[in-house]
Amino acid sequence: MAAPGVGARSPRASSATRVDQAVVSCSQSAPVQPWPCEMMQGGWRHGWTPSAYSGPPVNMYAPVRHDRLTDRPRRTRRAPWHATARIILVHIVAGAVVSGCAPSTPRPDSASAITLGEVRLADSFDNPAAGRLATQSDDPAAEQGYIGGEYQVRLSSSAKPFRAVAANSVFANLQVAVDARLADSPEARWVGVACRLQPKDGTAQFYALLTVPATGQFALSNFDGRQWVHLVPFKYSEAVRRGNASNHLELTCVGSTIIARINGTEVASVLDRTYDSGYVAVLLGRDESIPVEARFDNLIVREARRSP
Repeated sequence: MAAPGVGARSPRASSATRVDQAVVSCSQSAPVQPWPCEMMQGGWRHGWTPSAYSGPPVNMYAPVRHDRLTDRPRRTRRAPWHATARIILVHIVAGAVVSGCAPSTPRPDSASAITLGEVRLADSFDNPAAGRLATQSDDPAAEQGYIGGEYQVRLSSSAKPFRAVAANSVFANLQVAVDARLADSPEARWVGVACRLQPKDGTAQFYALLTVPATGQFALSNFDGRQWVHLVPFKYSEAVRRGNASNHLELTCVGSTIIARINGTEVASVLDRTYDSGYVAVLLGRDESIPVEARFDNLIVREARRSP
């Protein structure tokens, strides 16, 4: 006789009957849960019927809990959508607060943010008696002085690699400008202008704008008394006039901002707090033991400050 509630069925139904019987027999010996027993008997989950299992209905597409009889993952309960949205909002607000509190990287001012004041020093080099630069050199391998309405500095092949000639006034926040050119071959030679020059142990330390007319390059540098520290390494700029042409050089030092301009074009702007005041100077040098001569004209020093 057929079991109660189980009659004649299609092949699909009869397969389900076998599953029911397997579940029932398994449940009798281990009445923990019928579903793991069904898996042990190799049945089909869709074959469960009320005659074989009288427990709560089972959703065949829902993940099951993890228990001692199977390694299936435990069914987890998802948080309500409003709780998830609240967590996301908290993370967004926290990220905004952290980014707002993080210190920003300071940037140097540009020339447009600097206001120039009155002229503090000027020398057209037309009158040696009223000159602001020394007319004689303390180095027998170097010559300097006023000649033909310009200021001349010349180094022999036995002189030191470069020479800076400073004016006799100390400034803090300023712009120094000068016209500079090389009087002989420009190869392996450079010319420049310096600010905040400070004597140190028989030499000096300063900021300098250097130009190499032979290659059209410039650098914004710090000489620390022993070596060059290039704040902006040598790089090409179309602003540099080539050969023996004169270049108008401007170096602005305001606070920790150092700005370089060549022939009216801003080529570099950096932040550096190494020196806060000193002399202005003209300078020239070369890369090899060869003579070099430079001429300077129209030296002007103005007060400078950040625009309000």
